[in-house]
Amino acid sequence: MGFWQELFPEPPLCINCGDTFVFSSLPRLCNSCLSEIELREEPFVREIEGSDSFFTLINSPLVYRGAVRSLLRSLKYDNSPEAALPLAEIMVGSSMLAKLLAGSSALVVPVPLASSRLKSRGYNQAALLAGIIASKFSLELDRNILKRPRETPPLYELSSLERKNVLSGAFSVDNSLSWKLAGREVLLVDDIITTGSTLREAGSLLAQKGAGNLLALTAAAVGKQDY
Repeated sequence: MGFWQELFPEPPLCINCGDTFVFSSLPRLCNSCLSEIELREEPFVREIEGSDSFFTLINSPLVYRGAVRSLLRSLKYDNSPEAALPLAEIMVGSSMLAKLLAGSSALVVPVPLASSRLKSRGYNQAALLAGIIASKFSLELDRNILKRPRETPPLYELSSLERKNVLSGAFSVDNSLSWKLAGREVLLVDDIITTGSTLREAGSLLAQKGAGNLLALTAAAVGKQDY
């Protein structure tokens, strides 16, 4: 890099729209795209189909529209791991989450991908978000305690019974690490909640393995109409 390039580096590009920008309050996102992001006025708690008794809180702070939708789709489908940065910063800023985690020693656990999906994508988007959140709150992160032995198809097109059958046995806990769960608060992190079946299945297993208070955090909640 030459002297003038070091002195006057090129402005960064927005990861959402590709435009250059000089300053923004969120990393890698221009102010124009930032203005599209809608926060829920009240903390959003999704009622999970069947039972949500495993969780004290299921919080999804963002409205699935505009830049949020495009960032999440880029993160999940377009090999753009950097899209996790602005999303996680907003998730960390959830006042309810900050209140619940103040002084907490919760274990942060991302919803895992099956090994085949992880290999093809190159990263787990939930683990990227969970890593940033754990760092911000100085909490322990464990990417290995919750496993996904097999891949599952998209759930939003399936009936309640089909979702239950598809997810049965989809997750497992590494028994060599299960001691970490004993009576401990766990924050389960994913990118999106649709039907809630994935969180319910994972939360049920964590509870069976001895986890204490269960919290769930996703960037946004979506419905069938959003796909």
